[in-house]
Amino acid sequence: MGNDRATSIMSFKLFVVFHRNIIDGCYDETTFNKKHYTYIKCNESIPLESFDYDVIEEKDFNVYDKTLQERTYMAPSAIYHAYKNGLHEDLSHIGFLEYDLKLSEGFTKSMGNMTEHSSVVSPLSSKHHINTLISQNINMNGKNCWKQMVEDYNAFFGKKYTLVDISKGNDIVGTQQSFFMDTKTFGKIMKFIEYVVENKLCERPKSWSRPSTIMDRYFSMCMHIEKMEGVKYLPVKLDHLNRQDW
Repeated sequence: MGNDRATSIMSFKLFVVFHRNIIDGCYDETTFNKKHYTYIKCNESIPLESFDYDVIEEKDFNVYDKTLQERTYMAPSAIYHAYKNGLHEDLSHIGFLEYDLKLSEGFTKSMGNMTEHSSVVSPLSSKHHINTLISQNINMNGKNCWKQMVEDYNAFFGKKYTLVDISKGNDIVGTQQSFFMDTKTFGKIMKFIEYVVENKLCERPKSWSRPSTIMDRYFSMCMHIEKMEGVKYLPVKLDHLNRQDW
C-alpha cells in the first residue's frame, strides 16, 4: 500500500502550454518542483526559450496536425495532441496550465495531495474567466453554445442531459483550458474532445467565435458533468499575469 501511494504521488505531471514567452514570476512558489512540469511550445514563430525546464514543441509530436493551430485552436490543440500522443498513459494524474497563470503558494504540493483521490477534477481557473450567465453566452451553430455542446455530449455518450441540468448551481467556469484530473477521467473526456476536434464541431457555420474560445467551454462542460456524476470536484483559483491575451 505504501509503495502504491508513493508511486501515485510521483506520477503526476502538469503541462504548461505557451504561445508567448514564459512570464517570470509564475512559478516561484516554494513547493515548485520542475520534475512535475513540462512546457509545450505551440507557436512556431517564437524562438525556443533556453531555460532550465523540460520543454517540448507541439510540432515535434509523432501525431501532429499543424492545421489546428492554423485554425486557431491554440491551447486546446496542445491538449488534444498530448492525448493523441499518449502523454497521460504512464501517469496517475495530469494537468494543463495556460502559460501566464501565476501559481499560488503551495500549488505543486496541493496538486500532489490531490493524487490521494483516484477520481478527481480540478479546474485551475482565473477569476477573470468565470462565466455564470449561460443564457447570455456565445452563439454556436446558430444557437447558444452550451445548448449545442450538451446536444453533442448526449449524442456521443448516449446521455439525456439538458441545459437546465448543466446550469444547476450557476457555478460553471466559462472558459477553461487549465485543469488537473486523474488520467482515467482525462481519457474519458478526451475521447469526446477527440470526436469534437476531428469532426470540426466547433467550426460549424454560424458560430460566433474562434475554435479555441468554443473548445474551452467544451472542457468546462465535461468537467461539470463529471462533478454531477460524482467525481471529486476541487476548483483552484489562480490569476493571469498577462491580461492582454483576452
